[in-house]
Amino acid sequence: MHRVLAPLICLCMSAGTCAFAQDTLEGAKAMAIKAAAYLKQNGREGAKALNKPGNPFEKGALYVLVFDQDGTCLANPKAPGMAGQNLVNLKDPEGKLITKDQGTIAKKGGGWASYSWVNPATSKVQRKKAWIQPVEGTTLYTNCGLFQ
Repeated sequence: MHRVLAPLICLCMSAGTCAFAQDTLEGAKAMAIKAAAYLKQNGREGAKALNKPGNPFEKGALYVLVFDQDGTCLANPKAPGMAGQNLVNLKDPEGKLITKDQGTIAKKGGGWASYSWVNPATSKVQRKKAWIQPVEGTTLYTNCGLFQ
């Protein structure tokens, strides 16, 4: 087994077989926090596992994104090709600088972010509310939320 995936699987199993992955805002927050704990242990290398579709931090309607506070996407299992791109100037359809806003929230210790984005399940632009969780000791943060 890959040395990155083994601790990820163990973390999920210790969390009650990813029981934190409920399609609720509370479940989204819990998943973002657990993913941040995983990244604290595994660093940037760990983000590679989260960039793969079907990873343990992708359950139901929830999935985790990983960014650096400079705006670089490190993981998006719904669009893996975004990894490595700097999206600091990315705007939602309403003109909001979403990545920059989320980086600011992460620098302040985390919190909720709201923005519009294409829902991968419907291919329609919808409002999304996501928990932004900084990864302690790094400039990384996780994002997990629900389309409203």
